Amino acid sequence: GGQGGGTGSKAEEEQIRAAVGARVRAQVGGGLRAERAGDLVGAKRGFEAAAKLPKLVAEIANTGDSQAVIDEVASSLRDTLSEEEEVALSEICWELEDSGEPENEQIAAGLLRLLGMK
Repeated sequence: GGQGGGTGSKAEEEQIRAAVGARVRAQVGGGLRAERAGDLVGAKRGFEAAAKLPKLVAEIANTGDSQAVIDEVASSLRDTLSEEEEVALSEICWELEDSGEPENEQIAAGLLRLLGMK
């Protein structure tokens, strides 16, 4: 017996989303810690990874609905962030957006989407 081929099962998809959620939370947490320590390069790296991850996974997993993956990851992220962290993160986003650098603006847009602000 065993499983047939084809696209991922529902359970597989949920596992992927849970894993992505955990990874995004870790990246955001690491980014916030780096930012507090004054390591802006490290912070940006963490935020960039967090911002890109859900879309990337949706493409790899071929779920067809990247918005659903992003929404789910976003809600799990918001559940775990403290209000203080959410405020800090949104402030960082505004700073990135104001920098005028397209790369930073993209990171900000991805993070704001995860925070449910875009």
